[in-house]
This record gives sequence, structure tokens and C-alpha cells, in this order.
Amino acid sequence: MEMGAFVRRLDAPDNALFHTCDAAGPTGALTIDADDAENGLVHLRWFIAADRARGTGVGTALMAEALEWARGSGAAGVFLWTFR
Repeated sequence: MEMGAFVRRLDAPDNALFHTCDAAGPTGALTIDADDAENGLVHLRWFIAADRARGTGVGTALMAEALEWARGSGAAGVFLWTFR
């Protein structure tokens, strides 16, 4: 439900969705949510990798692209909450 609300806010210039795919479909995704910012830090959310993509570098590539984008957007930094 939260991700659906985020997708409706993707037209905001400081929100972004990064994703990768292969012939079988999606392999990974993550988002930068500036609307959920705290003290100038944008929220990195929904960092997800398909089981078949784990260990292939997909997550590293997505993270690098997202962090580069966040730096270019003028964000003071990025934060990520984790859970089990």
C-alpha cells in the first residue's frame, strides 16, 4: 500500500525509482523518497532483489546509481531503515 502511494508521487522531481530486469523479468528495485525526508536526508526505500539476482551485482549497481542520483539532487544524505 505504501509503495502504491509512492508510485503516484513519482512525478515529484526529488523522488526516483530505479530498477533492473533480465529476460525473465524484474531482478531488482529501490526508490529514493524525498517526501519522507528527515533533516534534508532522503529515504532510500524498497531495496529488493529477486532471488535469482542475488550475488550478481544487481544490488550494488542499483545502490550506486541511486546514491549518485541523490548526490546530484542536492540531498544532504540518504537514510535506510532495515528490518528482518
